[in-house]
Amino acid sequence: MKEELGEAFPDHTVQEIFSRDIYELPFEQNKDLITSKWRSFTESVLAANEDTVIIFECCFIQNPLTMGLVKCNQSREDNVNYVLELERIVQGLNPLLIYIDQKDIAYTFDKAVKERPKEWSDGFIQYYTNQGWGASRGYHGVPGTVKVLQARKKLETEIYQILKMNKYWLDNSEYNLSVCQNELENILNEAFKGIVMDAGRVLLHKAEQDDFWNLPGGRVEMSETTEAAIVREMMEELGVHVEVQRLAFVNEDFFDYDGQKFHEIGFYYVIALPEAHKLYSEIEFKGLEDNGKLTFRWFPLDELEHLEVYPVFLKKELHNLHDAKSIQHFIQK
Repeated sequence: MKEELGEAFPDHTVQEIFSRDIYELPFEQNKDLITSKWRSFTESVLAANEDTVIIFECCFIQNPLTMGLVKCNQSREDNVNYVLELERIVQGLNPLLIYIDQKDIAYTFDKAVKERPKEWSDGFIQYYTNQGWGASRGYHGVPGTVKVLQARKKLETEIYQILKMNKYWLDNSEYNLSVCQNELENILNEAFKGIVMDAGRVLLHKAEQDDFWNLPGGRVEMSETTEAAIVREMMEELGVHVEVQRLAFVNEDFFDYDGQKFHEIGFYYVIALPEAHKLYSEIEFKGLEDNGKLTFRWFPLDELEHLEVYPVFLKKELHNLHDAKSIQHFIQK
């Protein structure tokens, strides 16, 4: 604002705003305000009772430690307890922490200095060496800033290991954007499944390379709802327009597949084929996509107990589907 308005924006006003910046407050006051905001946020999300994914950046470990260690030089105990308090506050939201790691801090910072304006690096170095932990050790310049960053990362790593929440350590030391993006997509997979029931049977499918069965479904496309996605997918796979009746399950699934780790958030809808459709009379058949690489088959519910079906909660919950009065939430690890 000062750069845009110049003298029309007085210096004393700039200083007044700066003094009220939450990251310029004393440590305890900052901690009280931040934890209060997190409590309010958690309460509002739980009260809404909606299945929503919300992504925050840097605010869970990095920002508290920048305040507690870098700026205020608080003790290890104070910094650890700050983050553990945040964990306690949000635990009811089933949070997932993704820590993106770059092993060589010196190289990372040097790369940032070369890519960004000098004003940024000057301000960054001043913040990290002229106060708090850096100033207490007499650090200066780029080498001193790197030492502060290394100390913060060491404490971040210790806290990461203490945390009991769902978490994932992603190594991006090679700065390969596409690889990192693919891994993030695998971690944050949002899937949908269709539950087609008929006279005590359920329709499952299996890829030719797999030795297990699961419900028909797929992945959402950009700007597509999961409900619209299941309609699209069933048309593509089976050539039939299905009726979406209700959302039955939401499942968070942590698993390894084909050498990769996945965290899949799945939405399971009860759907119906058109009445008297020919697929009801076919016990086993091939899908339309990928030259029939997906095999579809009707299974009696009583056979599921002895069948390799994933996620495993389906073996029990499909029996209880018609009696369920609300959306059920599962976590599979």
